[in-house]
Amino acid sequence: MYLYGLLGRNEHNKPFTSVEIDGKKEPVIGFWYKNIGFAISRAPTYSFDELPREELADWFIKHLTVMEVIHRNYPLVPVKLGTVISDMETVRQVLVQNECQFNQLLDSMAGKNEWDLNVSWCDLPKVLAAVSEEEEIKNYKEQLVATGKISQQDLIKVGEMISKALTRQKKDIGSEIVAELVPLLTEYYINEVIGDKLVLSLAMLVNPEQEEAVKTKLAALDNTVLQNYGIELDFQLLGPLPPKSFTTIELKKITGGQLETARKLLGLPACANLKQIKDAKKVHLRISHPDISILGANEMAQNEQVQKIVATTRMLEEYCRHYGYCSLPENPGDSYIFRIITPDKMHSQ
Repeated sequence: MYLYGLLGRNEHNKPFTSVEIDGKKEPVIGFWYKNIGFAISRAPTYSFDELPREELADWFIKHLTVMEVIHRNYPLVPVKLGTVISDMETVRQVLVQNECQFNQLLDSMAGKNEWDLNVSWCDLPKVLAAVSEEEEIKNYKEQLVATGKISQQDLIKVGEMISKALTRQKKDIGSEIVAELVPLLTEYYINEVIGDKLVLSLAMLVNPEQEEAVKTKLAALDNTVLQNYGIELDFQLLGPLPPKSFTTIELKKITGGQLETARKLLGLPACANLKQIKDAKKVHLRISHPDISILGANEMAQNEQVQKIVATTRMLEEYCRHYGYCSLPENPGDSYIFRIITPDKMHSQ
């Protein structure tokens, strides 16, 4: 089963069995447990790692489109592209095991929509012509003309000066736009700007009551930039969208066999608690670390053992903390835990 997003109930609990994309119905269903669910469909017959590039791109577009369509009627938190779970019973197991955490996550994102803003020059050649007339660049070009000899290296330097001036102007205008919008946003993320035409790419998390204020502010900024810089900008605002740039669920399967192997590796009792796990890590690192080991094993083998101990301990601690366990269960079964993927440089208000 392929997962698109975590769902919360809407006020009408309206079921759906398909999603219409470009006039075609895609067989996507809501699979529910109490008040939470997943939007799911059939997965490809082979691994996403093996998909041809074109087919992977098709799945990417479908993934985003399905989320956007469903988000119009349901609270939705995106699931990472390419997430596949073997069968319906396992999907149910994931919902049951993470019910409390999923409800908390949905509550934290309730009523928040993502809006994506792209700002670009309306007339790039005009902007480049204006930038090339800045005093420093203009003087340098006049000096070159006066010498009567202009080399390829000179032309490259002029291009670099224009590029730096353009980047500086983008930064100034982008910072001004962001500063004006920040009071209206819950969170925001500035995307990398690629190419000369794009000035600013901004993902914004906005409460519904502020959405009209954001649109009004953008209209005012359009006029402000024109007055201050003599430049027309094209503001493209897309939304409301599910919060894909801010909160994406990544599911991780931990089998009972993995937990048992980890317990044995660290020499832990059946129901070891977090303190015992940490203490066992220290003991085994002291034995295996190449800088302090009392064993005679070669350094490469010791480094591999150290990495294994660290990864094993991290998995056990992650498992216990995720479910709020004080200690490992005596006979653990397979389970899926999740973490939230967020941008590295996200800004909160």
